Amino acid sequence: MKTEENTQTYTGIADCHGIESFNLKENMNQSILSIRANANDQRHAVVYEADMTDKFKDGVMRLLNTGNYGDALNVMRVTASELRVAGGARGAKMFLKLPNPELDPWA
Repeated sequence: MKTEENTQTYTGIADCHGIESFNLKENMNQSILSIRANANDQRHAVVYEADMTDKFKDGVMRLLNTGNYGDALNVMRVTASELRVAGGARGAKMFLKLPNPELDPWA
């Protein structure tokens, strides 16, 4: 018997180093995330939303908890059932460049 997996929406900021924050959407204020991302434009920060099952979310969390932020972003990118990025075409274009630590002017 096939069981339906629970899918929830996660949101946060991704930048040139990977996932900077990852939380349930219902627990976050999107306006605050947008302000934070805009304040870190030099690091190509963008706000994202990812619809993920618990199984795939756990994989992303394991990577984040071990400091593998770039790998976490790449895993989220391929395991999310749907992925949305704020900022229109500019945000989508920046998101495609991530992760890439060489984009950080302070590195």
